[in-house]
Amino acid sequence: MDLGDATIKADTLIWVRLNRNKQLGIVVSMRQHSLDVKMYRKQSNTFNPYVETVSLRIIKRAEISPEEYLKIACGKKILNRNTALQLVAVNFVFADVERRKERRVYYCVKCQGFHTTSLRWLPVAIRVKLRDRPFKAYLHRTGDLDKYTSTLHNWQTSLHHWLRDDIGLRIGKGTFLKTLHKYNDNDIEAIKKLVNTPAEYIEFVLYEFMRYRNDHNDLYDLDV
Repeated sequence: MDLGDATIKADTLIWVRLNRNKQLGIVVSMRQHSLDVKMYRKQSNTFNPYVETVSLRIIKRAEISPEEYLKIACGKKILNRNTALQLVAVNFVFADVERRKERRVYYCVKCQGFHTTSLRWLPVAIRVKLRDRPFKAYLHRTGDLDKYTSTLHNWQTSLHHWLRDDIGLRIGKGTFLKTLHKYNDNDIEAIKKLVNTPAEYIEFVLYEFMRYRNDHNDLYDLDV
């Protein structure tokens, strides 16, 4: 949605003109001629949980300095630590419920409270490498594409080398095969899932390692 030179979308901070005054709000969703917004409450540094519909004619993108931006809440629902952890725990138990996607708890400095998120936790270094060094680029760089993908064994070998050498998931071949089979007991489907969503597989390995590290120190040789 274009308003003058500025683009306004979900989570954009805007000024809403009310009579002669203006009030800060955050965009929740967009309609053809209006926006659904949550208005900012300065005294409590929170956004109103109730959504209001405002006309495009009375809004303007809020140009706020970095210093001011850091003082304003992010607009997400603020939870205490126990409530946030309980929500995530329930979502892990009822993983088949599509609308329950939150999988992680984090502390928000701006809101001075906890939020939940569906974004996967990965070390920053691994996340950057997944973006900059995709598996397809690895296959082309190493030479003959058909050589690496002609058999299941070659798929497993090339994926292991890519994860270990390019991405930095330092696990041995035996550990890789164990975790891959546990990820999906059908080897072909496990390979497909890893290729399509490598971040999901890496997250699985990291959580498996943390879960069994104390009792099975000899099972995993992970070093990231």
